[in-house]
Amino acid sequence: MSPIKKLEVVIACPGDVEGEKKLVKESIFNVNILAKHLNIEFVAKDWEYNTYPTVAKYAQDAINIQFGDDYEVLIGIFWSKIGTPTPKHRSGTVEEIERALERQKEDQSVNLMLYFKTTLQPTKRQDSNELEQLKHLIGDWGKRGVYFWKFNKKSDFGMLVTRHLMLLAEERYFVPNEISHEASGYFKNQVKVADEAIDTSLRFLDSLKDYSRYSSEKGSLMSKIADLIVKNVRKTISENDKINYLLEQPKSDKIGNKIKIILRKSGISKKKHAVQLTKELQKFRAIFIKEYDQYNNTVLIASQMGKTEKQMMREINKNLPEIISGNETFKKIIDDAIKTSEKTIAMLPNNSYSQAEQDVKKAYELFFDINQEYFRILRESYASSIKLLKKKWFQL
Repeated sequence: MSPIKKLEVVIACPGDVEGEKKLVKESIFNVNILAKHLNIEFVAKDWEYNTYPTVAKYAQDAINIQFGDDYEVLIGIFWSKIGTPTPKHRSGTVEEIERALERQKEDQSVNLMLYFKTTLQPTKRQDSNELEQLKHLIGDWGKRGVYFWKFNKKSDFGMLVTRHLMLLAEERYFVPNEISHEASGYFKNQVKVADEAIDTSLRFLDSLKDYSRYSSEKGSLMSKIADLIVKNVRKTISENDKINYLLEQPKSDKIGNKIKIILRKSGISKKKHAVQLTKELQKFRAIFIKEYDQYNNTVLIASQMGKTEKQMMREINKNLPEIISGNETFKKIIDDAIKTSEKTIAMLPNNSYSQAEQDVKKAYELFFDINQEYFRILRESYASSIKLLKKKWFQL
């Protein structure tokens, strides 16, 4: 069997992408599990772990000397910063890339893989001048023939690097005479698997984003509905107190007129409240069905994936029992509202006010039914997701 060919991978990046640099090292570890079938091993190198204190013309020059010019791959990562300037270039990272470009121009002995993160930095941490310089730099490299890759989320980046290193190993460093065609076919299959994993990961993140959006919309509606009910209940109790007080006074036309005014204004208000509440309830029902359809879809994708996605679903599922048990509070709000309506209806003769209160009571009862349906679906979704994720070798 041929000896393992070690390929050095220099990681060049400013300090704002430390998380991505760690992902590159994880990707190298994962690729090496498969690359052994090609008698290849990637070796990560970065200044923090592969250089030592010494004296040179300047700090970056010391790193350049220790890294040498015989590494095979340079992975450069940028987001919003360029890095610390050197006497020759805008930053140490830029200097490392420029040196690699010179080697590439001379003998094509180095593979340059550049990545740029497109997610916006928080404004308070963003240097607009430095960002403009970075954009100019990217444009300049593009004109010089550099093919770079953009990514949006850190979670996507590790999968991309894994895939690209696997392709690079297969196309650039695989020597057919040194290994069987069977092993080569195995490796190509793993590249295909990596591609499919990236697609599935992106589907999972998109599904999770939609679920979070629906959940947020549903939460806002729940708060709005609860607020509408509480305000109406308080108003109704206040009106009932006023009417009871007036009914205790000696009968007179003046007292009768005051009661009629309260009932007329309140009747108009309650009809509007019933219409508004019913409208919001229809929205609520539609959104919670969308939310849990999306939840079930997200669980299904997660169950087919790796540890990270399943861990994310576990964190989501941790909160669901608390949400379900919290339903008792919501039920109490509706129960109190229905009881208040019943007392009002019983207290007064059948008139426009009483009819308006009947409409409100129907809306509350509708809300009660929808609320019960919502939490039934929630319980079922939670139970099925636990069962599915356990079935896929993931213990919750």
